[in-house]
Amino acid sequence: MSGKFSYSPDDWAERIKRYLWARLDSIWINSGKNKHENVMAFLKSLTLAQDDIEWLARLYHVTRDRGAWNFVTRDVPDYFSNLAREQKFAIRIEKGVPRGKILWGQTVRRRLGSSDTSIFVTAVPSRTLNTPENQLIKKYLEKLADVRIPGDETKRGEIGKRLTEAINVSKAILSSHYFRTISSVREVTARMLARANKNRHPLYGEASRLWKEFETIVLDQDLSSLRKILSEGWISPKVEEDVDSLFELFVLVNVLEIMEKLVIGENGGTSEFGLVRRGGSGAVAKFVGRFWMAEVFFDKSPVAVFGIPSENSLYNRILHRYRGLSGASRRPDVLVRLREINGKKEIRILIEAKNTNPTSTYGSDSIYKVLGYLLDYKDIWPKDQRPKVILVFPYGTEPLHKEAFFTEDLAIVSGEIGSLLEGIFAKMMS
Repeated sequence: MSGKFSYSPDDWAERIKRYLWARLDSIWINSGKNKHENVMAFLKSLTLAQDDIEWLARLYHVTRDRGAWNFVTRDVPDYFSNLAREQKFAIRIEKGVPRGKILWGQTVRRRLGSSDTSIFVTAVPSRTLNTPENQLIKKYLEKLADVRIPGDETKRGEIGKRLTEAINVSKAILSSHYFRTISSVREVTARMLARANKNRHPLYGEASRLWKEFETIVLDQDLSSLRKILSEGWISPKVEEDVDSLFELFVLVNVLEIMEKLVIGENGGTSEFGLVRRGGSGAVAKFVGRFWMAEVFFDKSPVAVFGIPSENSLYNRILHRYRGLSGASRRPDVLVRLREINGKKEIRILIEAKNTNPTSTYGSDSIYKVLGYLLDYKDIWPKDQRPKVILVFPYGTEPLHKEAFFTEDLAIVSGEIGSLLEGIFAKMMS
């Protein structure tokens, strides 16, 4: 992949998987293609927080091919009226004409204390859904219905929608007449799994398989299982649905490569990677070299990253001065914090990626947006740092002179994005 933005499956397989194999939101679909040995190096370097592990596990389990989404939204509804039933007998005491099978031994004992010969004890047959294999499905649906996900994730593309739909459909199925007649159980037993595996209908075999997977990677949070899953090639980009997000990733990958090169380079050092997701729990990557340490964040609030009080945000202060206004501070696509090991210098950069023509109305609006960052977060930078914010377009701009990037608080980059960003960071670190 060159420094210019484009999409090539082979290039992205080479580059993306080193850093972003665990990228899981609107631009990813199920795939077993594009395996690459770099993924193993990436997986070994993962330093996932607990909520990242849970999020990754749930997304995989629900959205993968033959995962929970297919089972809940297609398989179970299609088989609704044909769920497994078994015959059970209800013991009843009746008078007059009996129904069902007369249990003469119990009838005689019942009549001993009464002179009423019209009393009968009977066993009335009925068909019930309350079977072990159906109890397994109900328990599984209860677990899915109870999944909690971050609010932002439900609004973003195919995977967020699938996860939300799986949760909502699970709740709807559980409220149906069929499943209200099935008992809830505290735990899944070996008998339930055995009955499901023995049932001829594939629905129950799927239920058993999915429960075992859910138990392993979601309930037990077996990180080794998650790493194995990722190494098998589960995800790849779905270009046509979200080119804007691919451009954000393109910029992020360039920043990660630049930080690794400038911070670690030939002097050596350590690299750590986290899960790339919007507003995630921490840094996407951390590089520690001989002279510098760098942290890179994706879609994270500067307030959270740099520890400034929310009341220092001009945007937040204005919102709190009026009724009828609501909202949250905007989050740049990429944040970079560079610190010298000796503690003498710190560089803070906000990067906004906009996949648009810079001469368009959206392009002009983007410039005003990042100027808003400069005003809203002015307290996070030393006054003499330039640039403070970098706006990245895929094409269409070039500086009139080499020092243009360092004369204003805002630098605008396009074209050979990788080399231009590297030049900016290299000079700021010199």
